[in-house]
Amino acid sequence: MAKSLVPAAVFAGLLALAPCKAQDSVVQDIEVARAEFGKSISDADQVSETGTRFAPTDTVYLKVSLNSRPKTGVLSCKFYLDKQEITVASADLSRLDATGVAKDANAYGVFSLHPTAPFPISDQYRAEIFYDEKKLGTYPFQIIGEKGDRKDSDQPAMKLTDAAPVVSAGPTDIVAKLLHATANVTCSDDRDYHWTGTAWILDYEKRLLVTNDHVANAGAHDKKIGNVTSMKLYFPEYRDGRVIHDAGHYARNAEAINATVIYGDKARDLAIIQADRLPTDQTSALKLGSDAPSLGQRLHSLGGIPAGSEGYWIYTSGDVRAVYSRSMANGYNADVVEADMQTNKGNSGGPVVNDSGELVAVVEGHSTTARSVSLYIALSEVQAFLKDALPLVQPATAEQFMARAKHHRAAGRTDQALADFTQALRLDPNNAEVMALRGWVFYERDDLDTALTEFDDAIAADKTMLYAYHGRANVQFDLGEFDKALVDLTYAIKNAVDPKQSSEFYNERGIVYSHIDELDKALADFDRAVAADSSNAWAHANRGDMLAKSDQHLKAIDAIKTAVDLESKEPHFYWLMGKSAQAVDNLDGALKLFDIATALDGTNADYWISKARCLIATGDIQQATENLISAIEIDETDHRVYNEVGLVGFDLGNYPLAEAQFAIATQVDPGNYIYWLNRGHASLKLRKFDDAVAHLTQSISLVDDDADCYSIRGQARSALDRSNEAESDFRKAKELLPDAFVKYSSKLLKIANRTGEDLQVMVRYRVKGSDGQTRWYPPAGQAAVFEFAPGEASLLTFDGKQIHGDRFSIWAQGKESGKDYDEFKTRELISVGPSGYLSGSGEADIELYNFVSP
Repeated sequence: MAKSLVPAAVFAGLLALAPCKAQDSVVQDIEVARAEFGKSISDADQVSETGTRFAPTDTVYLKVSLNSRPKTGVLSCKFYLDKQEITVASADLSRLDATGVAKDANAYGVFSLHPTAPFPISDQYRAEIFYDEKKLGTYPFQIIGEKGDRKDSDQPAMKLTDAAPVVSAGPTDIVAKLLHATANVTCSDDRDYHWTGTAWILDYEKRLLVTNDHVANAGAHDKKIGNVTSMKLYFPEYRDGRVIHDAGHYARNAEAINATVIYGDKARDLAIIQADRLPTDQTSALKLGSDAPSLGQRLHSLGGIPAGSEGYWIYTSGDVRAVYSRSMANGYNADVVEADMQTNKGNSGGPVVNDSGELVAVVEGHSTTARSVSLYIALSEVQAFLKDALPLVQPATAEQFMARAKHHRAAGRTDQALADFTQALRLDPNNAEVMALRGWVFYERDDLDTALTEFDDAIAADKTMLYAYHGRANVQFDLGEFDKALVDLTYAIKNAVDPKQSSEFYNERGIVYSHIDELDKALADFDRAVAADSSNAWAHANRGDMLAKSDQHLKAIDAIKTAVDLESKEPHFYWLMGKSAQAVDNLDGALKLFDIATALDGTNADYWISKARCLIATGDIQQATENLISAIEIDETDHRVYNEVGLVGFDLGNYPLAEAQFAIATQVDPGNYIYWLNRGHASLKLRKFDDAVAHLTQSISLVDDDADCYSIRGQARSALDRSNEAESDFRKAKELLPDAFVKYSSKLLKIANRTGEDLQVMVRYRVKGSDGQTRWYPPAGQAAVFEFAPGEASLLTFDGKQIHGDRFSIWAQGKESGKDYDEFKTRELISVGPSGYLSGSGEADIELYNFVSP
């Protein structure tokens, strides 16, 4: 490892607040307001034992206060002995707000020089302070002997190249090795999730560290997490020769070092990351052990900031319980070391060393159901991982660039993947596989035009490059060119020689057939996909989906169970199975399946909506409402979610909720005719007939061949007694779908009690008789009386016949509270207009009325 000639460690403080008020400034006005040396510093960054003369073993602290608060740029400090630069440290001024510094305060930086061996005696030391490239000042200091400022004649100066190390009275050699080789890893993603882990230095010169793949590529292990957008490293810092554990110090003073992922292995749960730089002193790589640890052997580990701890660099030790092959916390089988060390979240990826300080394992997980059972990735797995990974650190061939790019793409790092695929293509310009893979990257970035060009180029270069046909079919599918997609997938199927490829292509073609409602062809392709490769979990799941769409739900559940057995952490499978379980009235089973789906991926609104529908079926309206809120909160710009929530409200009979959600959907995506149709239907149910006509007219202006639009608008016009217009709409609906509709003049009545108390419900209804005359029932102004328990909903019968009519009077009284629910007691609820309505179900529609608390 390259070392500074002067034995010293340097630390740059993150910018904090100065005691003076901030003032507006430009770059040329930034000056040092105060520079103060000292031998120690408090947790509040106050320098003490001030002065410019230090002993050879003193730590030199320099606090530099500025006259302003720059919003950008870097404040740096270079330490020199005569003409020799000892080291340099810097702090990023743009992080002021992120570190919680008061917005009206100026900035300062704290820099320190810590000896790893006594400093040579000299009066030629200095610190130079820079703002970006502008030098702000030079500040001299001295290293003196015990009796004052002695020159070379008093005491020979120690040679810079053979300075003797100071023997530390603090940590043991093992802990010191761990501290010198360990970093805290702090990550965030594009969904504003944040998490931490630990890493250890593998190669100092190449700035390589190793951590868990579930730290470096968390999204591959937890679907709630997206692509990593930030990865920063923090290393141990020291005060008076002792490591600083205080988390507040690192939040205020530590400079983060950016890192990027080079390679990851999901199964072994290991990843190599590369730091932009490494601290120049008190930092070194760990040596890999030669043998696996044995039963009873002592182990040692260090965590960056483990869960449950409030400080950095938490040490733990324990004994080996076993070394064997088993399932790790990530579900994959590997060689592991089981020990009784106390490791937690935050330790992930950290080093595990033996009594010689040699790495023998890497932290992976711990049991949450057993005491003192922690799992560590064994040395054999680490060695196998490095054999695959190290050649990709500095790839030289097209094959190596392509291999690394594949890993970047699988982890969602599309920028790095594209760069590596492009470099591979420069080294091998006619490589059709690279062209196809690069096309997939553009496809995943939603650049369909470029993706299509790449796939075309790949096919032109090699007509047997089937994944180029596959990719081109995906682009065509997204562009709505389904016939072209089917042609490309059929060609790929005809020419595939590998069963797994055949299975994938059949599965993709089945999806296209499903999308264009050719369900028999889709099911046949999913059957072929399963036959070609029974391990294709998605083919089993899609086959189950097709069976469900043909109302074969029990068969669907069996098919999707197979998919779950093959891939137990895929939330989509539990969701599909839950929908079929609900369809066969297994509500408890459906809820459990939806719970699993939302637990595995809480970012999919469909899962929350389906769970809400199931809760509604069980009568748990409150919990259903909370699930609908969860669906909306996932993405407030997703118009599809508002429409889906509106449909749930519509099915529940909560027409105000439905209308409000459909209204938002039309605002977010005003060109979607379905949203206007649904909004109009909800307005009709609320008896806002003019609004209904307006919304349905807007829907028809976007798509004029949807029979439902005309049928529902006809109902609204009929209720407004605009009979000619209503009849015109009904004729148009029947022209579009001649055999779909039957005309009715009354609706069945269904009552739902959503008040939370027992109700006594009274009903009167108007029916047209065979003589064409309308009459109210029961006769003589009486009312039919019903008892409704909380949550109960049912169709009504009177005198042995189902209640139906075109108008109703409905009111109720709470049996416990005495509350009156009388919105439609004295005024009529108009259900059907004079021209009747069209029903597409083959029977009379249902008028649902909900009693809700005032």
